[in-house]
Amino acid sequence: MSIYLVFFLVALTAFGLLYFKWLTEHTDTLFWTCFLLYFDPGGFFAGLLDMGLLGRIKPYDLFFVLMMVAWRVSGYWKIETKFRIHRQYLAVFIVYSLYFTFVYGYFVPMHYGYNDFMLFLQKNRQFLYCPFIFLAVYQFGYMSINKLLKPLLYTASLMFLAFFFTVLTGIEIVPVYKFTRFVEEDRISLLSYGLSYYILPMGIISLFLKDRLPRHFQRVIILLTSLMFITIVLTLTRREFIRILFMLISIPLLTSYISGKSFGPGYRKLINFLLLPLLLLLVFFPVYIDFSADILENLFQFLDPDKSNNLTDYRVSGGGDLVFVKQIIIDHPLMGIGYYPAPWSEVIAMKESGSILGLALDASSEVQIYGSTMRLGFIGLILPIFIHVSIIIMALKAGRFFKQHFALIKNHIFELLLALTILYYFITLFTTELFSLFVEFYHPPKFANYSALLALFLAIYSRLNFRLIKSKQ
Repeated sequence: MSIYLVFFLVALTAFGLLYFKWLTEHTDTLFWTCFLLYFDPGGFFAGLLDMGLLGRIKPYDLFFVLMMVAWRVSGYWKIETKFRIHRQYLAVFIVYSLYFTFVYGYFVPMHYGYNDFMLFLQKNRQFLYCPFIFLAVYQFGYMSINKLLKPLLYTASLMFLAFFFTVLTGIEIVPVYKFTRFVEEDRISLLSYGLSYYILPMGIISLFLKDRLPRHFQRVIILLTSLMFITIVLTLTRREFIRILFMLISIPLLTSYISGKSFGPGYRKLINFLLLPLLLLLVFFPVYIDFSADILENLFQFLDPDKSNNLTDYRVSGGGDLVFVKQIIIDHPLMGIGYYPAPWSEVIAMKESGSILGLALDASSEVQIYGSTMRLGFIGLILPIFIHVSIIIMALKAGRFFKQHFALIKNHIFELLLALTILYYFITLFTTELFSLFVEFYHPPKFANYSALLALFLAIYSRLNFRLIKSKQ
């Protein structure tokens, strides 16, 4: 045996032992970091590694495997918690995943003659990962939710650093989309925000809570919230502006209800906070202040009955190509059309050729409540409706719990911030995101986001319930 081979084997063994030692000592950090990277904050992987790591292996495959390794090493999968509400959701998710795979992905397309089950499994494998991720996230959340904070702030900081460096210098270290609204390529957007998107509502919530994170963490969150605010302004997207306006109305009401305190002081802090992103916009992107004013004026015109008649959007009125979507829903009401095996480039080619199905597939991606009904049918929406209704009931119950026991919960400030952020996310599902209702149930990345946030919320809710019982003993 060559001495070089012996040296290589010894070095490999030593590295393996060191890695295993690090893994056993930092399992939580590995899991939460891989969990955040799974959602591709910044779109690094989608833009730079779109073709995959090795063949068809995508970065999310690697992070899923690493999460499962950390889960196995942690031993958390053995732990039985007193509160087992997550098991009910896990069972329903498994049942829906089976329906999604074999009915939506196989039988319905086979019936209509465009079945490609292997392509379906390849494109939608994230859906099959979700029950495992849901359970792992719940158990890690229950045992070590506070260890999520640092990885969340670090990944968000790197994302914003890369994004603004790319925008300001033109040196692309993170891929960006550029579109046109007022002038050429004035709309700038990241390919993906990952879970860093929720830094914005989390930061606003923190302004309306008297008890906050330690000062250094609070400053970082406020800075990242400012950068997320600017990032959204650069997109010049009306839906994003509506989301921000809704945050400024609903979050003060939510925090006031939970804490029992007036939201007046919080608004004063919010006004002071807005000075930072506005100052940064004025220095680095001054033209976007005028663009934003035009967007807001356009939105307010929609609300004015005297002016809105000429500004009706087909996505709101249900006109345009959505007429074809509605006709397909009428023709396929029960099971929908199932999975149609066409990449987006093919859908665009179908649309340009005048194909009714191509026009419908494209239009339904703009208003996903039509898309979900067209693809899944009314039978396919039964379980999603049940899940949504159960989440509404659970969220109302949790909100009352947080209000009744706020004196205890406020001492666990990161858990409270995260819980209220996810509670706000649930509220948006049935308000600002109403036109996207049920998109999670046919779009695997969105289902991963949906199920992971639910798992985190249930973990925090269970932890706080356990602490309450313990404090009374």
